[in-house]
Amino acid sequence: MRDRAVPRVWMCVLLAALTLGVFWPVVHCGLTNYDDFDYITNNPHVLSGLTWENVRWAFANAYYDYWHPLAWISHMADMELFGGNAGGYHLTSLLIHVANTLLLFWVLQSMTGAVGRSAVVAALFAVHPLHVESVAWVTERKDVLSAFFFLLTLLAYARYAQVQSLKSQVSGLDSQSQVHSPQPTDHGPRTMDDASRSTLHAPRYYLLALFCFALGLMSKPMVVTTPFVLLLLDYWPLRRLELKTQDSRPKTLSPLLLEKVPFVVLAAVCSVGAFLAQKQVGAMHSLASLGLGARLANAAVSYVRYLGKMVWPARLAVFYPLRPSWPAWQVLLAAAILVAVSAAAIRLARRHAFFPVGWFWYLGTLVPVIGLIQVGAQAMADRYTYIPLIGLFIVLAWGGWEWAARWPRRNLLAGGAALVVVAVLAVGTRVQLQYWRTGRALLEHSLEAGGGAAVIHGNLGVILAEERSLEEAKRHFLEALRLEPDYVRARFGLVGVLAREGKMDEADRAVQGLWPGWEAEARRQLGEAFLQQTNVDAAIAEFLAAAKVQPTNAPIREKLALTLARAGRTTEASEQFAALVRLRPDAQAHYYLALSLHAAGKPDQAVEEYRQALQLRPDWPEALNDLAWLLATDPRAEVRRPEEAVQLAERASALSGYREARFLGTLDAAYAGAGRFAEAITTGEEARKLALAAGDQAVADAAATRLELYRAGRPYYQP
Repeated sequence: MRDRAVPRVWMCVLLAALTLGVFWPVVHCGLTNYDDFDYITNNPHVLSGLTWENVRWAFANAYYDYWHPLAWISHMADMELFGGNAGGYHLTSLLIHVANTLLLFWVLQSMTGAVGRSAVVAALFAVHPLHVESVAWVTERKDVLSAFFFLLTLLAYARYAQVQSLKSQVSGLDSQSQVHSPQPTDHGPRTMDDASRSTLHAPRYYLLALFCFALGLMSKPMVVTTPFVLLLLDYWPLRRLELKTQDSRPKTLSPLLLEKVPFVVLAAVCSVGAFLAQKQVGAMHSLASLGLGARLANAAVSYVRYLGKMVWPARLAVFYPLRPSWPAWQVLLAAAILVAVSAAAIRLARRHAFFPVGWFWYLGTLVPVIGLIQVGAQAMADRYTYIPLIGLFIVLAWGGWEWAARWPRRNLLAGGAALVVVAVLAVGTRVQLQYWRTGRALLEHSLEAGGGAAVIHGNLGVILAEERSLEEAKRHFLEALRLEPDYVRARFGLVGVLAREGKMDEADRAVQGLWPGWEAEARRQLGEAFLQQTNVDAAIAEFLAAAKVQPTNAPIREKLALTLARAGRTTEASEQFAALVRLRPDAQAHYYLALSLHAAGKPDQAVEEYRQALQLRPDWPEALNDLAWLLATDPRAEVRRPEEAVQLAERASALSGYREARFLGTLDAAYAGAGRFAEAITTGEEARKLALAAGDQAVADAAATRLELYRAGRPYYQP
């Protein structure tokens, strides 16, 4: 019997409304400093939007932790659409989650014909609090995106399997030379001619499933278990796998396994790539530091903890610290539960096929992230349940339907129970969403729910330091270092707080022993603190130390050079700007070097650097203006080029709309140097008016001084 109380289209409308209604507060959440900044606001490839160059970067690099180019491309598209509006990023993730809910419903009902039970599974998937992390955490866009392609894979595969089944029926009819009754479908009886036409599309559906699987892998490698899920679906509900025949051998297994080979090859390639990427960025814990026994124990306990949080989703945290060991009784109890349920699933397979499929779906899809190969320092994570819980929801929906069959009014009883459960879960999701409004609320709740973790204390310390709650920030940094003495981010944050408090000696001691890259950045921050105290010499000393530790760090070299220039140490500044040009030969570096060379009395070299800057940025008004000023006003005749100065100054003024007093001042000097005194006077008067209107008395006075020379028929040369 198939439960079709509500038409499928209306069920989709209800599911979409439910998901949007429950999760809508997510669009008012901000980004968090728990990876979101590294993924979005500090990633130049995402910040510059969706370009072919950035798309190539996404496919060519395993940035940060994974190779997931489609996730990066989705962030780039968000940047094009929403800019810096965090709500837009959350809206995209929410819409994908809505699409996943509808796809899940469509996949299940197309395979089983059970509209009501499929809707229950989709509703549980839509509103379960364990899924808040995948939807509300922008960094985890890869979760919802990979699930989208995973479900498309299942949909295409289901259609392929159904067409293959029709093909078998047609072949059977031809071989027996007899006509059977038409096979019923959701849309009425299917004729043999219809079936024959449909079988022509089987390879297309298979290739479509393989293509969608590849897209899923390019979104997040966790979907590598898809071939296993397809094999489960072959058993139920597709009924393609016969485990026992008359000779007690599974006669259908070999062709089904062969069918999965291309999927397995893609999964294997992706798995190796993900392993190497994680190892390269240091996310892979040393197997020697956490032995196989400890990892197996954590896996067993985590499987059961996930079950507990599915039933009672309380104290959900963004980070659950990894324990070096679990009490033996907990490990044994967890293992016993897993073995007992697995044995029951196998024993009930013939009468309740959904049970082993749902249970082993849960166990199998969690394998890549259960900790057998430890990635990161977490014991488990809510986001890892996004796909695995579907298996348990199938068990609950189909098991609940069969349980309700014992009672009168099955539909009313099953439907009422489902509504109550969904409503309770929806309230829990709304509560959990509140913690994602701000990074501080999220991390403070995580400390309460998940226990102390160095990474959470460290990130919370950064937020508190930005809010100028320095004592609280220091407390969290110190706690992070107590939990993990080598945690460089916390030490770096502590250095910043001590520097802002003016405790430079303590800050300097805290820097000692840091990894060179972090020490360089810590000393840069100390230099910034000294600058705020107007102690320029001490700031220069810190910047010099940072540059010595990390000589190829262009931002540190730039800061050192700018500070030397500010201190009037022009020769040293020129040397540092020259080093910056070698590290980062862009227009800005050439421009800085030109300014310092001009100030150091080396105009010929300065002219060359200005030209290099303008070759890289031809329409840069400041560079055009400053080169024009040098060519118009240098006291040495061999340096001056008044006609070229006029062209450059006119271009700079035009680019600024003739509303920049400084640029017009350069233009009047260039006119005077070229002997065009009438134009120089007119332009000089306009420059003076603009300066006075802007309240810049110094520029206005300088213009008045030049005007006196022009009226006397004399050009202006810089003293």
